[in-house]
Amino acid sequence: MTFEDSRLASISAKIAAGHALDSADAQTIYRSHDLLGIAQLANSVREKRHGRRAYIRQDLQAVPMTDADRAQRINDLLHAPAAERFEPPLDPVMSGHTYLKHVAVARLLLPQVEHIEARLCPQVENVCQLALDFGADTLIGADTAELERQVSAAGRELAKGA
Repeated sequence: MTFEDSRLASISAKIAAGHALDSADAQTIYRSHDLLGIAQLANSVREKRHGRRAYIRQDLQAVPMTDADRAQRINDLLHAPAAERFEPPLDPVMSGHTYLKHVAVARLLLPQVEHIEARLCPQVENVCQLALDFGADTLIGADTAELERQVSAAGRELAKGA
């Protein structure tokens, strides 16, 4: 991997050595402007776990978490030995850039979470396709045909039994 931001190389070395990332590493990622470097890090971790497969999950409720709920969920995940899934925050005023960083940080700092999910985002067309390159492995939304189309358009293979 090559990085425009040299600080990401030390994070890459920690990942390669099997060391857990910490809050200082998360701050480094959030402060970095090397979006492609961040994507390389998160995607390498994602592909070690899931290969080129992507999953879909239909969610007809779509009730967003509050910030307090989300903070508690992140704290719970950081101290849990394992968890099934985590959906990074997405709100209407968030840029696609910020959302993709949230997805990458979730994949990199929560190795005990099996599935990092990205929600179909009507505010930023096709950002969920990019999220699959930033560490997400599952797309969620109400329309399964659209979820399947997004997985295909991202060049991923729809996981069997999804």
